[in-house]
Amino acid sequence: IREDIAYVNPCKKDITVMFRLTGALNKFMSWKAKNFPVVNGILTELPFISDFQFNTQCDLSNIPALKVSAAINEPGLLSVTQPSIDPKQILAAHRFSNQVIWKLILIVGNLDTGKTEISDTATFNFPPDKIFQPPVLSMQTSKGANELVILVRAIQYTRGAVDLGRTEMITDLTKLPCSIVWAYCS
Repeated sequence: IREDIAYVNPCKKDITVMFRLTGALNKFMSWKAKNFPVVNGILTELPFISDFQFNTQCDLSNIPALKVSAAINEPGLLSVTQPSIDPKQILAAHRFSNQVIWKLILIVGNLDTGKTEISDTATFNFPPDKIFQPPVLSMQTSKGANELVILVRAIQYTRGAVDLGRTEMITDLTKLPCSIVWAYCS
């Protein structure tokens, strides 16, 4: 899971983040072992995992306008809905940015084998001075049993000449949220 998340995680060089993630996953596994197994369905609102923050310097988990809604409408497909976003108001977009990059990554981990894989990804680029309405996404997810599925969202900013292909990522960690925004266990 740690390797799969690395490409969206602004704190990927901070190994304490990965220690915290390992701790959260271990606590979840202990909790799950003590509770009844999931039968004919899924378990959401996973303790220790839901709203896990990879970048503790930028916690946006308590902002209702950034909440993600997800549901499995048909086997193997996760429908993801996000509200419209005003980057200047909600995200406190960096004043020197000229583009917001909104990344989603869906990771599936088999709890029996320990094997994980990136199931699906989505990336949206939009200007920081415009309201953005993300489309409803249909993401490929698991059809298996005893699997942990986590949806990670990262928000990043760039500056520079977008039209010339010369942009650079703004590295101010106080402006780069990365967290698990939805998770379930089958």
